[in-house]
Amino acid sequence: MSMFLYALCVYADVFEFMQRSQRASQLLRQAQHVKIEWGSVSRTDKVLHRHFNIKTLEETNELEVLVTVRKDQSELAQALDLTHELVHALSVQHLDPYNPELTAADYMKTTIEGGGGEVEALIAECQALIEFRQQGFAVDHRCAPYILHQKVSRSKILSAYYRTGEWKERVQKRLGYFARHFQYLSSQKPLLYSSTGNTPYPYALLEEFDMLTAEACLNTHKRIENMEGKNELIAGMRLFLLKRCQVEAHLDEPR
Repeated sequence: MSMFLYALCVYADVFEFMQRSQRASQLLRQAQHVKIEWGSVSRTDKVLHRHFNIKTLEETNELEVLVTVRKDQSELAQALDLTHELVHALSVQHLDPYNPELTAADYMKTTIEGGGGEVEALIAECQALIEFRQQGFAVDHRCAPYILHQKVSRSKILSAYYRTGEWKERVQKRLGYFARHFQYLSSQKPLLYSSTGNTPYPYALLEEFDMLTAEACLNTHKRIENMEGKNELIAGMRLFLLKRCQVEAHLDEPR
């Protein structure tokens, strides 16, 4: 049985509900390769697996995508969550944690504002909600502040994602020089919280970036230790260590 047919059996009720929305059903049709499972929170995980052949010096990358949908909620809520997560899952954009030029500011901005990011995902979720409501499903939802005359406001959603409340100073300090480029960053009370960190998205994403960087640095150190004599490859890895794995790099100042 294929992965999609298995999901079709397990999540039949949710999939059927999503057919009521043009936006949700469109995403679902594109997601036949996406692995879906139940969980305690709704989220999308993308893991980049790097495979290196020490003999041929060839490296291949494999991206694994897993969508988790919170189970203990209504079918409507499950359908909206899955609509949101499929936008992330179907995005072709992926930030390589081993890119020596990647900064915390780039990571935060792209994850929120980029293709398949949080803003696009919430827009799709709200569009689906509008279509569900047009069919008589009345429900209070976090999309309410961003819908006006049956249209979803991208600017209001974008602004909401940068409301950080008491976390603003910590976010600005972590961004350092690049904080000036985030005009929407606000100390207003947060409206949207990360499901992984229970904190506003900017702060949660900066912590996530630090975690990914620490793991990438550790893996790179280990790889260098196992590649004695492969100077041409080690040089590139040392560049990554220099730009991403130094204590001063956490200031995120221009380099």
